[in-house]
Amino acid sequence: MDKSHVINPETAAQKSNRLNRDKNVTQYSCSVSSKALDYVGFAKQAYLTDPLNEYQRKMRKSVPSDHLQNYTIHQLSQKYTEQLCNIPLRAGANYKNIPKNLLTKFLQQALDNPRNGGQDELRGRYGRQSVKQGFKVVTTKLNISSVGWILHPYLHRTYSARESARAQGFPDSFTWDMDNTKMTDIHKQIGNAVPIPLARALGNELWKVLQDKSRARREVNHDGEMVDREEVKLSSTTSSK
Repeated sequence: MDKSHVINPETAAQKSNRLNRDKNVTQYSCSVSSKALDYVGFAKQAYLTDPLNEYQRKMRKSVPSDHLQNYTIHQLSQKYTEQLCNIPLRAGANYKNIPKNLLTKFLQQALDNPRNGGQDELRGRYGRQSVKQGFKVVTTKLNISSVGWILHPYLHRTYSARESARAQGFPDSFTWDMDNTKMTDIHKQIGNAVPIPLARALGNELWKVLQDKSRARREVNHDGEMVDREEVKLSSTTSSK
């Protein structure tokens, strides 16, 4: 069953856009499969293109068999699927652009309250960023109603596990076994991680400090030994006189 338009029927414009996307974008069923997988997408697939930028090249380095893994999103309920498919495919779209009857009571009340119009803490709910923007935040839970701006810039889905991992600097060679790992656990690990480029930068600077301290300690010890030798030499000269 199609879960994207159960409460609100698909409009003519939505149908036209969907059919146009079908020509270029692979579509996946959102229905729960018989295997009860908690994800949608391919656990392993070939890269569609060569690296398009330096960051992609670094992320793909040392990937065995030149295959991309964990390009998957969490299996959503009917309610979340319909909400997601009713968010416009444009940068800055958020809960304010969803038909009101699909929103939670809390957000319906927020829309009715004029004082909530400018509240930044609500703007990221069901938020879609521009393809030119960086990630605002990487969270441990990919709940589309959270304030994390977690919707893909131009597709009706959330960010995949691989996209979130890349945002934290995980190389593509770091993978998760989809048969034995839940999507919730994958995103929890990604969200709780210190971004790898940041960890590397901090580690390099700490290493430099430790090296400088070690070098200074050796120089102090060396100077002390030189002083001791001079004192011994002076003492020997005095005794001979």
